[in-house]
Amino acid sequence: MILMLRMILATSALALTTACATTELEPIDPAAFIAATPIEDDTDYPVEIVETAVALPLPGQMMPIGARVTTNPDGSVTRTYTRTVSAPSVSPAEAIRQGRTSALIEPSVDGYVNAIQV
Repeated sequence: MILMLRMILATSALALTTACATTELEPIDPAAFIAATPIEDDTDYPVEIVETAVALPLPGQMMPIGARVTTNPDGSVTRTYTRTVSAPSVSPAEAIRQGRTSALIEPSVDGYVNAIQV
């Protein structure tokens, strides 16, 4: 029994060691290779300007501003921008409660912007 096991192990070890043996490859003739020649492309293609995507503000995302335009005596125009929305001072707990309440409102169809429209 032990002799049979030794014979099987020796045979498999011999098969594994001979499986790694490779034959010698034939040498490659260097004359069979052709040198590569670069192709010169002297065609001038027109320049194409591609505009990148511009982010659009969603409804309610931009804060409305009030503008006051005054004309100076020398003819120049002065524009003064002021905030029209003033946030009342509330406690942090009240601000969190208001935020959670407003987060429960479902989005409206009017405020939907399709990503393909951008």
